[in-house]
Amino acid sequence: SIPNVFFSPVDYPNDLERIDFEQEGIEKFGVNDIEDFSWKTLFDGYTCTHCGRCTSVCPANQTGKVLDPREIIIQINHRTLDKGPLQNKIKNVGDNASRQDRKEAVAAILNGKKVEEMDELQREIFTSTLTEEEQATWQKKLIGDYINPDALWACTTCGACMQECPVNIEHVPAIVGMRRSMVMMEAAFNEEAALLPDIYSNIENNAVPWGGMSANDRALWSEGMNIKTVAEDNNMEVLFWVGCAGSYDERAKSITRSFAELMNMANVNFRILGTEERCTGDPARRSGNEYLADMMTKMNVETLNGYGVTQIVTTCPHCFNTLTNDYPQFGGSYNVMHHSQYIMDLIHNGRLVIDETKLSKEAVTYHDSCYLGRYNQEFEAPRAVLESVPGLEIIEVKRSGDKGFCCGAGGARMFMEEVVGERVNINRTKELVDTGARTIAVNCPFCTTTIVDGVKALEQNDNVVVKDISEVLLQAVQKAEN
Repeated sequence: SIPNVFFSPVDYPNDLERIDFEQEGIEKFGVNDIEDFSWKTLFDGYTCTHCGRCTSVCPANQTGKVLDPREIIIQINHRTLDKGPLQNKIKNVGDNASRQDRKEAVAAILNGKKVEEMDELQREIFTSTLTEEEQATWQKKLIGDYINPDALWACTTCGACMQECPVNIEHVPAIVGMRRSMVMMEAAFNEEAALLPDIYSNIENNAVPWGGMSANDRALWSEGMNIKTVAEDNNMEVLFWVGCAGSYDERAKSITRSFAELMNMANVNFRILGTEERCTGDPARRSGNEYLADMMTKMNVETLNGYGVTQIVTTCPHCFNTLTNDYPQFGGSYNVMHHSQYIMDLIHNGRLVIDETKLSKEAVTYHDSCYLGRYNQEFEAPRAVLESVPGLEIIEVKRSGDKGFCCGAGGARMFMEEVVGERVNINRTKELVDTGARTIAVNCPFCTTTIVDGVKALEQNDNVVVKDISEVLLQAVQKAEN
């Protein structure tokens, strides 16, 4: 356990390893078996103390899904213990071989060459080195025989398992690695993930996950607001990255307009990309389609760098996390702020002035989004925005801050069905509603959608309203004089 903690990232592991698709000779993508894992993931398997803390906070597990984060790590270790000694036997053949062709044959076997695809020499080495029982063990599948594929699809990538683990095991990267293999190598989707191929097609063709949307309509939300695009004038303080939900979803567009109105009230000289903005690739990346995510990222980085963009603000924590933590791997390094952080700066600098006469008598509870809170450790800014509203009473739920409970939309679950167990958003919404607060404040368009759906499902529409923090603040500010 101590070495595992020592070798763990200093910061919360909020990025994913990039795949170099231009690498010559690469034959497979993602994690199909133990030889595809990093040494750190294999070491995680030996480190696990089987305490179950990860499972106790997993939103999928707590709502009746088959996913058990502890079991994922245990089964990776079981597979390592089963196949590792057999790999050593094969490796010894290569180490002792004098002929180059035998060394190459051993390397292919160790790299995961399927038995049915082995050539004559590879098969001869394989069958002569391992007993029939060992051959059967070798041919078992990590995804299927050891780990249930449904468990991998159930993950929301909320990261609660990693937050809770006392020995710094990294469950989510392992799960996404196996998703990559299922998506890019096998095209294997279960019932809940069956819509993902259509989502991928929409992103590839129209740069937006939802069908029936045109890239030409991405900036329609801004009609009548006199907002310029970067192409029209790139002299700006900050680029407003709107995101797909903020550009197309009707509820999210009202959040986009509220934040844009706040920036206008503060005389912020901002721009948007308009029709040149594309999906960041987050849904593709977290669901396992790294190739599509790679493509979207490269196009966005080319656009951003072409305009010399350095400052970005966004209302979407998923865009925020991707732009902040994933894009630097692709040459896209920017100062990215979530709109809660940006709003607080505007207040502190006197550019947004609170109207003290606009007293609020509302009681508000706040939902921490996983990708702003747990992934990027931003818990204070959204609360500070709410606290700046005169008279607003803030009621914290039990599961808040770094112990916050997922809304159910992360890891591309926003674009999947949920047919097993209780819906994650219902579980979370119940807790928020039970605070007795009239308003549920959020900071994410995905969270807005799932919690609004939860309020409807619980028949609480007449008692509870869901608002983004920008919408809560808008009612309490006055236009800056300068």
